[in-house]
Amino acid sequence: MAIIRNRDASKLKTKLILEMIEENESISYLASRHGINDIILDQWKKKIFQNLLQLIDVDSKINMKMKNDYEKKISVLYAEIGKLTTQISLLKKKVNH
Repeated sequence: MAIIRNRDASKLKTKLILEMIEENESISYLASRHGINDIILDQWKKKIFQNLLQLIDVDSKINMKMKNDYEKKISVLYAEIGKLTTQISLLKKKVNH
């Protein structure tokens, strides 16, 4: 059984995880081919999907915050447009009288 502790470990781990996600080969086959315990590969896969769900959740929260900020800015701008429209109307009345 090979122990992955060298600088290429991240590359190998990424490669194996991608292969697992693509499901071209079974976890057992990948594990035996690379001399890694299949339980470890299964744990990596579970961690990836957990982190992926957290990433999606964080991304969703960021998008929601951006949307809320955008809506607040729009609201402020519409209020400003309303004020300016009122001022223009008053100035037009003054000029015409």
